[in-house]
Amino acid sequence: MSSKIEQAIRQLTPDKLRRLEQYVQQLIEEPEQEPHPRPTHLQLDWVGKAADAYPEHLSGVDAAHAALDEMRRALDRGSSS
Repeated sequence: MSSKIEQAIRQLTPDKLRRLEQYVQQLIEEPEQEPHPRPTHLQLDWVGKAADAYPEHLSGVDAAHAALDEMRRALDRGSSS
């Protein structure tokens, strides 16, 4: 244990020392949680897919706007035929 922690513990009041003991016991008893692996990219919906399809945009929101513009242009091309 570091001397900094030991010095801090010595400054605690008896009530706070009991609370610290309870907290430490709670930490000991709680199960360790494995960190979830972070996916390299998220494709939860069409906004996520737009971010992958338009990597030149800085954010998923910008990419989503670009995707909407692309859809509008496609609809315009289809309706003009």
